Amino acid sequence: MDTESYNEAIDIERVQLKLQSSTVGQRIIYLDTVHSTMDVAHSYAKGPNSNGLVVLAEEQTAGRGRFRRSWVSPRYQNLYASILLQATENTLRYMSIAACLAVSKSLENLTSLRPQLNWPNDLTINGRKVAGILVEQVYSAREQSYGIIGIGLNVNMDASSYPEIAERATSIRSETGRTVSRELILTGILESLDIEYQRIQAGISPIKEWKEKLVTLGRRITVRDSYREHTGEAVDVDDNGNLVMRLDDDSYITLHSGDVTSHASRSQ
Repeated sequence: MDTESYNEAIDIERVQLKLQSSTVGQRIIYLDTVHSTMDVAHSYAKGPNSNGLVVLAEEQTAGRGRFRRSWVSPRYQNLYASILLQATENTLRYMSIAACLAVSKSLENLTSLRPQLNWPNDLTINGRKVAGILVEQVYSAREQSYGIIGIGLNVNMDASSYPEIAERATSIRSETGRTVSRELILTGILESLDIEYQRIQAGISPIKEWKEKLVTLGRRITVRDSYREHTGEAVDVDDNGNLVMRLDDDSYITLHSGDVTSHASRSQ
């Protein structure tokens, strides 16, 4: 695999050339330091030629994940990108799932890694988080609806150097023992995401493929949402990607989002 030093910038023109026939990535805004790529992407949502826009930054000073948690974002080591897509509400509801599949397939194609998908939108390797997906959707009856997919992928960082995430995070480099090309990984992700986007636009749901890759199902877990904790077995995901749990009192609950803690191996 191609390698690059930690301080090497990405050749955006070369990336865009490879994506010239795609919706995703025809236009890429490449920034040095921003508060959040999500905020920048939102600011372009109503402008011309914004569908498929990618905002990429070398550093985020206020990068965020689910529940507005901060995202550790060292410079020149990882990928921090937000992708703006205009579509119907029916398409946008699948974009978090599509992004998980796109990142997973890209890592499988370009490295020796086989990341695990954890509900709702994390990718882990050997039990440690390597990527997180965040989708912010805006629906409007009068204007074009849009969604912004935030992708944070640990590429060449040494997670052990950051005490706040050392126990739960990893990177491609840490798992493979090699410095990898961020440009190559970025291009692969955007190509894969465009394919997923076009498939959803054509009416093909990503749920079945995503469900088959989820390691959460069949496990005893605790899910913490905005209000409380729920403990039981993850038994299914519905057609919208919501998690169906059988709780310890044998009742069932359907959850839209939350933080998952797994307690045991997959049920027999």
